[in-house]
Amino acid sequence: MKEKFEALDGLRGLAALSVVLLHRRAWFGGDTFFGHSHLAVDFFFMLSGFVIAHAYGGRAGEKGSFLPFVKDRVIRLHPMILLGSALGLIVLLGAIHSGTMERPPHPVLTYLFGFIPLPATWAAHPFLVDPPTWSIFWELIANFLFALVAARLTNRLIAVIIILSAIPLLYACLMVPGLFAVGAENENLWYGLPRVLFSFFIGVALLRFYREGRLPWLRMKWSGVLLLIASFTWLPPKSSAAAWFDPLVISLLYPAIILSTARWQPTVTWPAQLSGALSYPLYILHEPVLKLISAMLIVTQIYTAGDPGPIQGAARIFATILIAWVCLKLYDEPVRRWLRSRFGSRPDTPIAHETRKLLS
Repeated sequence: MKEKFEALDGLRGLAALSVVLLHRRAWFGGDTFFGHSHLAVDFFFMLSGFVIAHAYGGRAGEKGSFLPFVKDRVIRLHPMILLGSALGLIVLLGAIHSGTMERPPHPVLTYLFGFIPLPATWAAHPFLVDPPTWSIFWELIANFLFALVAARLTNRLIAVIIILSAIPLLYACLMVPGLFAVGAENENLWYGLPRVLFSFFIGVALLRFYREGRLPWLRMKWSGVLLLIASFTWLPPKSSAAAWFDPLVISLLYPAIILSTARWQPTVTWPAQLSGALSYPLYILHEPVLKLISAMLIVTQIYTAGDPGPIQGAARIFATILIAWVCLKLYDEPVRRWLRSRFGSRPDTPIAHETRKLLS
């Protein structure tokens, strides 16, 4: 359980940055620039299944293990969710006040759901307060389902879950086409469940492959990094080819990348560690922070409204990365340490070692 996957941490940060670039692709030339980075979410889901099965699966099923895991998982994720939602609510209220956005139905409940996070299906966007939390909602569901069934999770059951999830997922890919915003919008919200279960449980299966030493010849290293980037840039969003491209990538390419990268031990680890540490705060904060930066530049008359272009756009994203780092060090990590010491798993609980490693 002491094994660390530094190279996988590095890929997680790369995937988070790719999502930021997807959401601001208009600054860098439009849909041709990281226009398919919505697949980074599926990569996150798969990586989550791999890591959680590694850190927790060995103790799953022991009496009293479920609730401590739930508490520790909430402690890991929710401090940053609360910060992102608070910033997102400031942006949202500002837009409503300025008249650029209408007040959502049941506004107080909509805002409250953003902090949990839960989908406010009556609003124009179910995750209106901080849109990236849609994937956190689905990931938490997959985490908790795994913890409930882990003691009985045979290879056959994993295969059944993956196959049953693939059927509605393939249907969604044909209808959209591809996986762009699947599980994030009201029109296809509940397809988020098969989307997360498919990738998450492939990640669980990959952990078993890794431990059993299967496919030992699969060692991509830097070629895996390049292929991951290529999968984010090969097609624009909602391309007609995405109906077959997206399922092939998440079912064949991403498992190969994760399994091969897990065996890769870089000689210099700090860039990957930094990338992994920044991945979650950057992902959860980038939307409200970038909007607040734009609003401040407009208010101070440094810049007018509209797309800033690639140079200033890159500067804003770099500033967002710095802000995410400051929030991680000055807010998220201290708050999580205090919460774990006060409310987290006790040192003598069966999953204490695994969950603390997972949540560190």
